[in-house]
Amino acid sequence: MSGDNGRKDFLLIAAAVLAGITIAMLLFGGDLLNKSDPAALPQVANETDLSDSAGIQEIGAVAYDFTLPDLDDKAITLSELHGRPVILNFWATWCAPCRIEMPEFQKVYENHPDGELAIIAVNIDEPADRVNKFFRDDLGLTFTALLDDGGIIADKYGVFTYPTTYFINKDGVVTAVHRGSLTEKHIEDYLVE
Repeated sequence: MSGDNGRKDFLLIAAAVLAGITIAMLLFGGDLLNKSDPAALPQVANETDLSDSAGIQEIGAVAYDFTLPDLDDKAITLSELHGRPVILNFWATWCAPCRIEMPEFQKVYENHPDGELAIIAVNIDEPADRVNKFFRDDLGLTFTALLDDGGIIADKYGVFTYPTTYFINKDGVVTAVHRGSLTEKHIEDYLVE
C-alpha cells in the first residue's frame, strides 16, 4: 500500500513540475531558448525612438516604428502603413495559441478587402524557412509575416507572452493591447473600438 502512495505522490509532483514548465514555455518560451548574437540583430528605423523606450508600448502612444524583412526579404516599415488600421501580432510557430488564432486573422483580413486593413504577424526569432512553411504552405495565410531575428522589436513592445496583439489606428496610435489568443469576433470588436 505504501508503495502505491509513494508512486502517487511522485506522479503528482512530476505533473506539477511539467505544468510549471509548460506555463513557463508559454509565457517566456522565446526568452528561455537561446538568443541570437546581439551584433546580428535587425536594423531598426527610428532607432533613437526605440532606445529611449522602457520596453513597453503604451496605449495612446504612437506605435514604435521599425523596419523588418518579410518572408520574401522585402523591408517593411510600420510607419509606411499609416492611413489605415494595423493589427500587429507577435507570435511563434511553436506557440499553440498562436497557431490556433492565425486562421482567425486570415478571416478578418478577407473581411477587409482592398488594403483597408494591414495585418502584420511578427514572428519572433525563428528561421525564415520554418515560418514560411507554417505560414504559407501549411495554413495558406496571405497577410504579411515579418521576421524579428533576435526578438528586438518584441522586446521594445514589451512582449512577454505569445501571442500578443497591438491594435494601431490609422494615425499610428496604439488603441488596444491583447495578450493571448483572439477569435474573429474579438478582433472585429477591437477594430470597431
